[in-house]
Amino acid sequence: MAEPLIVDDEAHVVDRLAGLVPWGRIGIGRVHKALSALEALELLAEHPVDIVLSDIRMPGMTGLELASRLQAEWPKTRCILLSGYADFDYAKEAMVRGTADYLLKPVKDEELLAAVERVLRKLQAEWAQVLSQERIVRTLRENLPQPRGDLLTESLQGRRYALEGLANRSRMLESPALLGEPFALMLVRMEDPFPSYDAHSLALLEYAIANMAEELFAPQFGLWPGKDAHGYLIFVLKEAAAGETGGPGSPETLRRLERTAARLQQAIRTYLKGTVTILLSKWGTFPDELLAVYDSTLTALRRRIGD
Repeated sequence: MAEPLIVDDEAHVVDRLAGLVPWGRIGIGRVHKALSALEALELLAEHPVDIVLSDIRMPGMTGLELASRLQAEWPKTRCILLSGYADFDYAKEAMVRGTADYLLKPVKDEELLAAVERVLRKLQAEWAQVLSQERIVRTLRENLPQPRGDLLTESLQGRRYALEGLANRSRMLESPALLGEPFALMLVRMEDPFPSYDAHSLALLEYAIANMAEELFAPQFGLWPGKDAHGYLIFVLKEAAAGETGGPGSPETLRRLERTAARLQQAIRTYLKGTVTILLSKWGTFPDELLAVYDSTLTALRRRIGD
């Protein structure tokens, strides 16, 4: 079920919207609450949120500034701004900053539910496009007979390539430029009911998950998908640009990876109706430390979660 976050510096407004609006009518379960934009950002770092409903005028960071942060850091989270000021300039700026809608306070329950439902429908349509079988089958066909995943699988199985040859094959298959670069691995194990699917359906699901991962991790991280001998999905992650994150291995980069992995988990649960276990590795240098990082991640999976 979709999870919205309500942000307003007036506690009674947050409590009313969270507790009295009949959210279940449009398929919403848990409702998160925050009394400031900064508190909202902290909550977003911990919980996957689909829609943020925020007041515009708040002390410290405004709702417009929060909308900009959402667009930059959580591009799949939509924002609806609420304001008690019938000022068209606010509405124009809100649209420029990528908000999904703009409502005037006090907002009626029916009006709010209708706006949220519209945004949810658009979000579901976007994911449907990402997950469309036609796109998945086309991806399969376009990548055969020499998919990028084969190269990664061969590397994980210990096959050695000359650096020049590896660089040429990676470039030909449009894999991220990784030679000598820091990387992390993301291991994805498909849980029930996925293992009971037939081989063809499972292949489509694996490509669906790869498409979802690429959608969520871009543009901050380059992604190279593959599969290991145990049937686990393996993604090599490379930070596209360090920017303000402090670079690979920094606490901010780790937090960004963790919350994006959590969004992927939730999206798979919501749109593919199944669960996955996800582990993120320590950082290493490609390709010299690929096998060591992979082996330690696999060991961590078995020790902490089980076979």
